Amino acid sequence: MEIVEEANKILEIDINKEIIRKESFKRPVVIKKNYNYIFRSKSINPEEKSSSLISIYQADILNTKDNQYIRLLMDFLKEKFYHQLRTKEGLGYIVILKAIETSKYCSLENIIQSNSKTPEYCASRVRNFYKESFQKVKDITDEEFKLLVDTRLSLLDQKDDNLSTEFLRNWKEIEDDTYRFDFIEKYIEALKKCNKEEFIQFYEKYFVKELAILDCEHLCEEHYEQNEKEIKETKILEGENIIKRVICDTPEDFKACNQLGVIHNNPVFMKYNN
Repeated sequence: MEIVEEANKILEIDINKEIIRKESFKRPVVIKKNYNYIFRSKSINPEEKSSSLISIYQADILNTKDNQYIRLLMDFLKEKFYHQLRTKEGLGYIVILKAIETSKYCSLENIIQSNSKTPEYCASRVRNFYKESFQKVKDITDEEFKLLVDTRLSLLDQKDDNLSTEFLRNWKEIEDDTYRFDFIEKYIEALKKCNKEEFIQFYEKYFVKELAILDCEHLCEEHYEQNEKEIKETKILEGENIIKRVICDTPEDFKACNQLGVIHNNPVFMKYNN
């Protein structure tokens, strides 16, 4: 306390003055429903032989129960994702699916690094994976769903290994402006109320009917020309429920199309119908 008081004096901080908290710098970027945005960037290393894709499938700000469904989906799909796109299709060495939460918006994040396929090709295979996975989700048995829930419950119920783990978990709540220091207890309570029917409905809503996709494509020099060609030739396939595919070459472009649904002063604006 003495050190803090001395630091306040040196920095001329008045601890009695009310601090008006500024809005968090982490702003949520809301992806429009049934849109597929493509944000491209080139590698600055001319010797780089691999390109990478981060494909984000965004849901909404979810309640505590729905928040569990996106994590159950991650658990259900991640091995299938790896097996299909890494083992069977050989898209790249790094193939990852994980659930993320950014500014309270939940998403599934799909990461592929490839030296043989372009990010645009990988993105098309990710879309195909989610389209084909709907049947697997619908076919899940009561026993399989119970195992999913029980496995996640056992993970949440684990005690912190050390003080550092406990600190980092709580500090993240402060950093994210969420302050849910009891979220584990709430997650466990919500998980016990999850059921198979809602699990299927959740997938259908956010990964079939209301797709909101942002593809971040980082391109090596060798892949750039082919990637451009594939973008221009890509057609919206039946059942993908994508109204528009929009290219954004700068953050300003993304802000414009995110707000208005169009890109001003950008010649590359794509709109394909089924």
